[in-house]
Amino acid sequence: MESEKIAVLTDRIDALTEEVNAINAMMKQHTQQLDGNIEFRLSAVERQLLALQEQVAGLIVKVAVLEERLNGLVATVTQMQLRLASVERRLARMEFTMWGLAVMQFILIAGVYGLILSHG
Repeated sequence: MESEKIAVLTDRIDALTEEVNAINAMMKQHTQQLDGNIEFRLSAVERQLLALQEQVAGLIVKVAVLEERLNGLVATVTQMQLRLASVERRLARMEFTMWGLAVMQFILIAGVYGLILSHG
């Protein structure tokens, strides 16, 4: 009887060992699949990161070009401001000259009128 119990226990141990081995094999297969999925996803993420890096590099170049254009525009505006200041100075001188001419014209007219009155 004891030998029968030992035989039954041995059979159960063997069956459990087979189940454990089957579970280990399934776990190994699932682990390999998960590893493959993780590697695939990581490589996809790496590709996306590389694409983003390329886009960022392109944007940096565009910003540099825009900055260069902006610097050119600032230089042009500064040059135009200097020209405008020069024109304003010329206009001020011309206005002063016009006032001077108006005063001289008034003096001449007054002188001519005075001559006419004194001889007339």
